Amino acid sequence: MRRKKIVPTGNRLKQIPRQWRQLSPRHLLAVKPWKRLGRWIVWNISPKRRRIKYLIKRLIPLEPSTSPEVKKLRDEVFALTCLRLKRRKEQRNLLELLNSANRPAGFEQLFLSAIYPQILKRNLTIIPLATEATHRLDVEIGYLGYDEDYFFWVFEIDGTAKADLGAPFVPQQALRTDKKFVIYRLNVAGLVKGQNRDPLQWIISSQTHFNNILTDLKKRNYKVTAASIPRFEQERLLLLRRMALNELKRRRFRS
Repeated sequence: MRRKKIVPTGNRLKQIPRQWRQLSPRHLLAVKPWKRLGRWIVWNISPKRRRIKYLIKRLIPLEPSTSPEVKKLRDEVFALTCLRLKRRKEQRNLLELLNSANRPAGFEQLFLSAIYPQILKRNLTIIPLATEATHRLDVEIGYLGYDEDYFFWVFEIDGTAKADLGAPFVPQQALRTDKKFVIYRLNVAGLVKGQNRDPLQWIISSQTHFNNILTDLKKRNYKVTAASIPRFEQERLLLLRRMALNELKRRRFRS
């Protein structure tokens, strides 16, 4: 007959505090099932989060070879961006932009999601461009300058090529009718070193990369998206002439 193991009374008393610690809220929250339950409650009770969860389901599927970790990272960055956007229309516009990608690998959509609030903050327009290249998301970004003149540039965002953050930008010059513009080929995989899967770190790195591009654009000045040089020079001279004539009229009126 098997004997029942007898635990000394002193040992039982020592185990009581340990058992109480396991039932403490801090310990229960540290257990992954409780974290998942809390996350599910938050995303299914809040109306705004429910809408974002619905938008995440409408994102086009990534390439079959894409790892689940990248998909999860893409979805988390998209969700964090949508939480920052105040209007539903902005969230829907972002969804449409991301779904214009051709067989996305994940990082191209992640990058555009991260910089989208900055684009809106600077009152820039963004237009999706069709492309036959896979793992790509091409967009045109622009703004209305002086005299309602439209200035723009193009991003060809590649979600599989590794980013070289130390290399200088070498955009390609292009021409559309009488407009000059530049095309930036952006390799955005690996903007964060190592196997870091922190969505906030990816957002910060993407926005920093975007700010560096805007600095490069500013250095190029009117060589970027300016009208063709002969017409531009002609318009500039006409403007100076009008300003001079207006100044003469003001002087005559004063006298």
